[in-house]
Amino acid sequence: MEVHAFRIAILLILSGVAGYFHTGQESITAMIPSILGLVIGLLAVWSRASGKKGLALGIGALVALAGIGGAAPRLMEAMRLGDLFTVKAMYMLVSVVLCAAYLLLFLSCAIRRKL
Repeated sequence: MEVHAFRIAILLILSGVAGYFHTGQESITAMIPSILGLVIGLLAVWSRASGKKGLALGIGALVALAGIGGAAPRLMEAMRLGDLFTVKAMYMLVSVVLCAAYLLLFLSCAIRRKL
């Protein structure tokens, strides 16, 4: 689980940095996926180092849930306005999908009791 969490964290970091530069560096909020990825990545490293796998990855799941909760309303607003195919909306969509993938991975491991 930690390896997959770390991979998702790297993808979140890269999508945040790419989104920041592709949107003309106009808003630092484009870096939010990078911050989420950094936190999830640090939690994945901590879970491996400390042996507190369930706790660390559970906190990561809460971080991912916060990422979805923060981006989803803005994404819905972009859909309502017909701006879904803008660069900004695409990076928000990528962020939501990656956070959702982490949550699904966490939940599947928790259900199979591999945490």
